[in-house]
Amino acid sequence: MKKALKVIGIILGVILVCVILLFEVSAFDLYIDSKIVKAKTPVVQAPPTGITIPTNSDYSVSTFNIELTATPEEFKDYFENVLAKDTINQIMISGQRLGNDTRKMKWAIVYNNYKPMK
Repeated sequence: MKKALKVIGIILGVILVCVILLFEVSAFDLYIDSKIVKAKTPVVQAPPTGITIPTNSDYSVSTFNIELTATPEEFKDYFENVLAKDTINQIMISGQRLGNDTRKMKWAIVYNNYKPMK
């Protein structure tokens, strides 16, 4: 009888340890996923700077400059989520690779908005 209780106790202990390890692995996985999402977010190195130039016509011209460091995929996500929703009339994008050992690039974006004056 004591031997049977000892075996049942060991089995329950092993199950308890497995459940604890499962929760630890799950928590670590969530931690790693949060770091990956944070690393995928492009880092805007300088806030967008802009200038608005009044014209003699019924439009105003605004020019903005953004610089950021990101991989091509991160830049694509940034462009689709932020810039594609804007009313951009002209845009110039340049990318410079930071080195051979990384896919990160330094991106420079200059764009113009022509908006009717109110």
